[in-house]
Amino acid sequence: MIKGPNLELRVKRRQLRRLPPGRIPLPWRRGLAPRWRQSGLGLLVQNYWCKKGLCYFKTISGRAGRTCSNLSLCTLAFFFWGVGGWANRSEPQTMPFLRPRTNPQTLWREWDRKAQKNGLKRTVYSVNGDEYTGEWRDNKKHGKGTQIWKVNGARYDGDWENGKRNGFGTYSIPDPATGEYKKVYSGEWKHGKRQGFGTNFSSDEELFEGYWFNGKKSGWGRMYFTDCSVYEGEWLNDKPNGYGMLRLPNENRYEGSWKDGKKHGQGKFFYFEKGQFYSGVWNEDIAKCGTMIDFGRENALQPTSFPIPQLQMVDASAVLEEAKSMFLEVEDENV
Repeated sequence: MIKGPNLELRVKRRQLRRLPPGRIPLPWRRGLAPRWRQSGLGLLVQNYWCKKGLCYFKTISGRAGRTCSNLSLCTLAFFFWGVGGWANRSEPQTMPFLRPRTNPQTLWREWDRKAQKNGLKRTVYSVNGDEYTGEWRDNKKHGKGTQIWKVNGARYDGDWENGKRNGFGTYSIPDPATGEYKKVYSGEWKHGKRQGFGTNFSSDEELFEGYWFNGKKSGWGRMYFTDCSVYEGEWLNDKPNGYGMLRLPNENRYEGSWKDGKKHGQGKFFYFEKGQFYSGVWNEDIAKCGTMIDFGRENALQPTSFPIPQLQMVDASAVLEEAKSMFLEVEDENV
């Protein structure tokens, strides 16, 4: 190999050793040889050594004495050997320089820059089998795109930012029976989680529409349950918290405070089927202290046997007589 700052010329050692002894001196093949012995061959080699089957030459000159000490600035004039051995040519042959070496680190950076994904791309398959079709920026999903996860077949169509779901998007999963995609959530996202206003479809008969924070129901929202009951009000960490109204399938309704999904604090409960109304304090879904009154008793579907008595100051003897007469009326009816 002829080796300079920006040049390498490789010569195989076995090619030198195959030459007949009369054509090239043995000392030259073994290492350094006298200058006059090398010059007689038409090729002057001042520093020569072999390593791993390749021979390296430092300074080379032709018979005319032209020396090429700086191989990066001149054209190497040399004589080459033919089939019959070394052949002195009347005109030196010119050899073009090899391509200058490039810093490996520079090449790595250039290749990495070209490999970066930017703009609109076709489907890109991850090692784990996930698929993404859409826009990129700086090798990250950015813009509009569609992601399909191999593990469960789920699909997301919408906005991306710096590799995460950000903006408006729809998350769907395949139906095991039909294979068709069914919406699970459609709304706003932030940092890969549901955040902002969105609609969640738990099933065909149950859905939530309202606000989310960090992937959980938080803020105002309306929930339609499978049993046809509806809750509308405030939420925190996926549970009713704050003020809200719950309407049951039998039209009974609660309006008041909630805590961790239970009636807690001041609240009102309308028993429309019985025609009664309770207003007072609740503790973990249990009415603790309040007032129960009749409310629309005449239109109730299942009114109580007796109306709730009104509290008032009356004559004690009159109350006793009224109670006695009512008891006698009930006794006569049973007879």
